[in-house]
Amino acid sequence: MKKFLLSESGAVTVDWTILAASVVGLGVGTTALVRSGTSALGTDINSALTSASVAPVGIANMRTSFGFDEGDLLGWTGARVTTHPVLGAFLGPYTGSEGPVTHRVVLPDGATSATVTFDLMLLDSWDSTNPVHSDINRGGRGDGVAFTINGTEVGFSAMQANVSTAPTGTMVIGGTTYSYTMSQHSNTSITGQPGHWHNSRWSVSLTATNPPNGGFTLGIDGTTDQSGPDESLGIDNYRITAVVP
Repeated sequence: MKKFLLSESGAVTVDWTILAASVVGLGVGTTALVRSGTSALGTDINSALTSASVAPVGIANMRTSFGFDEGDLLGWTGARVTTHPVLGAFLGPYTGSEGPVTHRVVLPDGATSATVTFDLMLLDSWDSTNPVHSDINRGGRGDGVAFTINGTEVGFSAMQANVSTAPTGTMVIGGTTYSYTMSQHSNTSITGQPGHWHNSRWSVSLTATNPPNGGFTLGIDGTTDQSGPDESLGIDNYRITAVVP
């Protein structure tokens, strides 16, 4: 029995050799076919990843906020941050002679609407169209705030200290409807400044319906005619919300 078990000759050995050779041959043949398919698949994956863009598609709301107390100025031009002992950190102040401060509002492709909200701070003696204290009699528009989209003005509102009207505006540009609303939510004097002048804080909401792919540039411009310590504006609590399918 021992001699039989140790024997390496016979039909079983021949069958095993043939079977092993067949398996090896099948593997070699399959490798050529699989190699061609995996190579093509790898090329397709590489092409898809190279041309892909990152966007929160399928997410109902995309929110971006800017904390000016942390010096976050991404996408802003003409921006500077001031820290006030009472007002805290805010963007500005800006006078009417400086031109608009702008921000690039970046949106995912396919967004159906986008809303920009922020606090607009009117600092000190804004005079609206007062014939004595504004530039209205010199061909100006008085003390006010203008909003622009990609350099085109979409609305202007004359503003006055201690007056709490609620300006609104709407304009269609390139198939996109831009609408804004303003409402005052505080009006206080600050120690160390003239007691009869107040610093008002306004809630501003600008909505773009059917916005352009990629977004737009928002400009915020004051038209005051006096120096910074007397008339200027600031921006705080800036937020962007986009809605995608």
